[in-house]
Amino acid sequence: MRHVSNEDPINPIDFGPLPNGLNHRQTAEEEASRDYIKSNRQLLADAHDEILRGDRDPEYNLAHAFKRIASLMARASDSSEKAASENIKMQTSIEALTKGLWTLTRVLIGLAVIQILLAALQVFTK
Repeated sequence: MRHVSNEDPINPIDFGPLPNGLNHRQTAEEEASRDYIKSNRQLLADAHDEILRGDRDPEYNLAHAFKRIASLMARASDSSEKAASENIKMQTSIEALTKGLWTLTRVLIGLAVIQILLAALQVFTK
């Protein structure tokens, strides 16, 4: 039987326990910050770990797993925003290049017309 996690281990980041004395909001911010540093694979493994824990109620396990899944969704959202931003930059660059090519094309057409007129003038003045 193949044991994939032995072939390609996740190497989780261990942050240690949460600092003492945090209120609910500070705890949430600390956990979110820690999750944001983790890799997607570690977050996915954490979600599985939260579901499989046998030392607490299943509802509690689900609530903690949803936190990890929310972190994955936030990461995906951030990636999408970054990709959209890069796409807009690329489209702006393509637009500028297209305008430049259009201007160059008009200049070259103008030069071609001048060359044709000069050639015709030479032919008709002989």
